[in-house]
Amino acid sequence: MKRFTIEVAETQRVLVFKNGQFKELLSPGRYSRWHWGDVYQCETYQLDELVFNKPDDERFLRQYPQLNTHLLPVHTADDEIGLLYNFGQLVGIIPPGESCYCWRAAGELSLQLVPLAAGRQLSPQLYASLQLCPATDYPPVFSRVRQPVAPVYQVTVAREHISLVYLNGRLHSVLEAGHYGFWHYGAEFSVETFSLDRLVLRKENIPQLLVECPALADHLQQFSTGIAQVGLIFRHNVLAGVMAPGDRLYCWRNSGELRLDCVDISGDRQITAQVLNGIHRIADNPNTALLRGHEGEITPPVYPLVIPAEQVGLLYLDGRLHRVLPAGNYGFWQFNCRFTAEVYSQQQLVFQKDNVLQLLAEYPPLLDSLQHFTTTGTEVGLVRHNGQLVGVMAPGDSLYCWRQAGVLQLDTLDTAHNCQLSAELLAQLHRTGVNRADKLLRSAQVSACQPVYSCVVAPYHQGLLYQNGELVQSLSPGQYGFWQFDQQIDVREFDTRIRLLDVSGQEILSKDKVSLRLNLTASVQVVDAVLAAQCAENIDELLYKYLQLALREAVGTKTLDELLADKEYINQMVFELVSQQLQQTGIALHLVGVKDIILPGEIRTILNQVVEAQKSAEANVIKRREETAATRSLHNTAKMIENNPILLRLKELEALEKVSEKVGNLSVYGGLEGLMQGTVKIG
Repeated sequence: MKRFTIEVAETQRVLVFKNGQFKELLSPGRYSRWHWGDVYQCETYQLDELVFNKPDDERFLRQYPQLNTHLLPVHTADDEIGLLYNFGQLVGIIPPGESCYCWRAAGELSLQLVPLAAGRQLSPQLYASLQLCPATDYPPVFSRVRQPVAPVYQVTVAREHISLVYLNGRLHSVLEAGHYGFWHYGAEFSVETFSLDRLVLRKENIPQLLVECPALADHLQQFSTGIAQVGLIFRHNVLAGVMAPGDRLYCWRNSGELRLDCVDISGDRQITAQVLNGIHRIADNPNTALLRGHEGEITPPVYPLVIPAEQVGLLYLDGRLHRVLPAGNYGFWQFNCRFTAEVYSQQQLVFQKDNVLQLLAEYPPLLDSLQHFTTTGTEVGLVRHNGQLVGVMAPGDSLYCWRQAGVLQLDTLDTAHNCQLSAELLAQLHRTGVNRADKLLRSAQVSACQPVYSCVVAPYHQGLLYQNGELVQSLSPGQYGFWQFDQQIDVREFDTRIRLLDVSGQEILSKDKVSLRLNLTASVQVVDAVLAAQCAENIDELLYKYLQLALREAVGTKTLDELLADKEYINQMVFELVSQQLQQTGIALHLVGVKDIILPGEIRTILNQVVEAQKSAEANVIKRREETAATRSLHNTAKMIENNPILLRLKELEALEKVSEKVGNLSVYGGLEGLMQGTVKIG
């Protein structure tokens, strides 16, 4: 026999089993038991766990009904949730279709059944009580089966937002900012959250959602526009967005006080400055201001157009001219249409378009912005802007100029019989810089060209004016200008002074086959420019050929010795030949001269040797002739001295004088007589 002790705390209950059979339930206290070979087992339960957690508890209680007095049965239907309270505080949740047994001794237990058919959303008080549970996020869930999901599906909606809660794919409720909970058992929840700043609920099935959840209509405000209307949606009297024609929008009432103003665009599509500024305040890009439904196309609502100062714009609507616009900022509704624009600078003056007449037919008010100028086929137009010459207009042209550019005036000049400009007009063209192809005021049908052919005939020159290849006038020195529309103007200039022309480095064979190189110079003068222009295109080239051929003919008919013997022959021959050829060319030949005759190296050496031999022979002849004369002179002198002693004495003195010139010191002894007697003895 053995004794064992069992001690049960105040928050415990113990089931005692003997040999596998329930024997008794022990309340708090200290117990002693004897056993005679029996097997005792104890099961301890904590009252704060509330639930009698024993497998197959219902069968166990049917077998031992005496325990029912200690347990509170709890049952929920399939569409109910049980809320278990102890002393008025929520302590547990019973899922739908569950049953359990709670210890009565745990406290003052009560059960509240919540039918799911009445709504799955928790009341604010219940949700708050769930959040205040100290142990876990939720009270214990008393269930025989482990639940795969949390009992409550929580939703938190931030400020300035709104959420749509879907239950099993159908809209269940609309939630404003706050915290919410929904019973999660047997249901699938999902949430869509929208910012109230976007104003518009963009969903493809809004009518269906309104049927599923009529409460959604309390949060939406419906707006619609006609086919030819643009909607302006204001929030608190401030423009918040633009609505396309023929569209329908559902806007959140919670976003603020909304108002729709419709603008008729069947006639004028221009946006007022106030509305345009409001659109720019919404976003830097006006096209982001469009508010559209789910089916609305992403169409830029505004065609912005900025025309700078001193420019003018043409606005086209679907390819047709719609309006002429001065400088400024514009915007146009471009729903269901296409706008394009062209901007022109008024400084260009001319409105240059291929289809001006078509544009005037499409939009007659365009003529109010244009000034029309025309010229006949023989007239040149001078266009003046505020009295200042700004451009030239071609003959037979038609121009449309911008009136906004200033006061324009057209002066016409008839060029049928005289295409030459006056000196004053020519100077004015050069001063204003309009004599350029890019400055020509023209329509699109006229090609750009330089209006005036300008030239300067230099002093001592003569110019010839050609019009379409025909000589029409001779020009004296000075500055000239000629209109060259529809005609070819050319001026040839000739120097009328005497000038030199060199024909250098001519390799020519003489009659005796000696290769010579000659350099020739000729002085020529144009005496009749008209005749010279008719005879040759390049006068210098013609003269060069004439002189070259004449020089070859003169040298080729003479031998080297003949050429060297008569150097003037070449000059005379070339002069005669070329002068004869130039008689009908208007060119006078004044002088021809050969500057150099250059011989080959071998010929030059031979000629030098010949000249040297000739000069050496001539020197010998002269030497012999002089020696003979000297001998004859000595013979005559000797005869004279022989007959005259005084003359001999003079010769002696001359000899002494020559000798003394080479003597440094001379000592004389015995006086002059002794010197003379001792030095020279005569007879």
